[in-house]
Amino acid sequence: MKKLLIPLICLAALVAASLWFLVRRGSTGAPPAETTLAFQIEDFGPGTLLHYADGQTPLRALRWLVPLPGGIQPVQVLTQSDRQRLVLFQNGKLIVNIVVPRPSGVREGFFNFAELRDLIVVPDDVAVLLYRSTDASSGELPLIITMDLASQAPRWVHRAPGERLALGEDSKSGSVFLFGTASVIVRMPLALQKGEKTSATPYRVAARPIDMPEEIKGPADLLPTGPWSFLLAHAGGLSSYAESKGWQHWPSPLENPLTFTDSSPVLARAKGYWWQPFPGRIIQIKADGAPMATFDSAALAPAEPWARDGALLKLRGADPAGNLWFSLATPSTPSSLATPEAPVVGAKGEPEPIQSADRTWKPEGPTGSPSTTQEDWSLYCSQGLERVYRWNPERRTLHGRALPEIWAALALPQGVNRPTGIQDFHPESGRILVESGLTAWLLPLEALPLETVGPADKGQPR
Repeated sequence: MKKLLIPLICLAALVAASLWFLVRRGSTGAPPAETTLAFQIEDFGPGTLLHYADGQTPLRALRWLVPLPGGIQPVQVLTQSDRQRLVLFQNGKLIVNIVVPRPSGVREGFFNFAELRDLIVVPDDVAVLLYRSTDASSGELPLIITMDLASQAPRWVHRAPGERLALGEDSKSGSVFLFGTASVIVRMPLALQKGEKTSATPYRVAARPIDMPEEIKGPADLLPTGPWSFLLAHAGGLSSYAESKGWQHWPSPLENPLTFTDSSPVLARAKGYWWQPFPGRIIQIKADGAPMATFDSAALAPAEPWARDGALLKLRGADPAGNLWFSLATPSTPSSLATPEAPVVGAKGEPEPIQSADRTWKPEGPTGSPSTTQEDWSLYCSQGLERVYRWNPERRTLHGRALPEIWAALALPQGVNRPTGIQDFHPESGRILVESGLTAWLLPLEALPLETVGPADKGQPR
């Protein structure tokens, strides 16, 4: 009896061990199940330090996205289990940790490696996620997934050409605009419409494309001004759209004497609306796009030895306090005198004024003499262009400093490398992100040790 009992006990132990292994392993061939996602959060200096510390789950990619308004910091976590996970922090606390499911009809090879390129978060409501293929030559359409934060399930899914998202100025249900350099603008309501059901298929019934007229060339930036209205900066100038009025257009000022390797038109909201057609010039505009006042490089230039930075100021956005922030664009080989498309010429041989709602605005010509236009910038640029500026439009004060000096004045956390530039910088969030792999440091913009570099009386509009 004992000879029979011992083999049975061994067999039972083997079966129990096998069952335990299968439960831990999941289905045949599947990777270990993910149960938790470990981040360490701590205060460091004036900022917050975030560190991914989950040693159990093999990572495929971890991407720190740019900070969002409202103190929100998004992170894309892609593991070897092919799970797309979205993690959201708000003011130093983890508030969202959800797995984003692959929608029906979306190819595994696309979704399992897709990069989260842009997102919109409406706290306590939804997160709109824009995924694009890591293979630029694949030709696959971007994927937009709107995750309901309460149920942690997709509310709706859509696929359409586009590169960026913008949150509409809606008072009720809310909406987002999808746009890009080579696609129509698509408006998508966030809430489900009457008769529309939650669906995981890549098609949004209520999505509405907005065709663009031929005056618009190469859309670069979109800024919503209402539920069905927005400003659009493009290579040809500035356009505004309102559902009740249609399109209005304002051509770009005559070309800047300099050409740049890294510039595009930019829009910003800072106690009003602002448009930068090219570095070195800022135009204050109304909500319908009508220009109000122009500030050029002479008005914005800092004091010596960096006075020529005024011609290179590249608008990065506006912070919550209403300040405009700039980095420096890199000038390429200086052009000869600007040779833009000829403007409409009046009887006296001057550019024809453009009529806006309540005033006349004349396109500005290139500033400076031919000799200034032809100056060689190579020596000036060789001294470095890693500087950042903050301009207060109301007080006309300019603050700035070289980035190496800024980082030298701050004690960086252990494991965080000293930044070499200021690439993904969106002042709208009120924070700057310094990241090194699995570790990131969120720093309030107020903590940057800037210095006064320009007198208030220089910032008068023309």
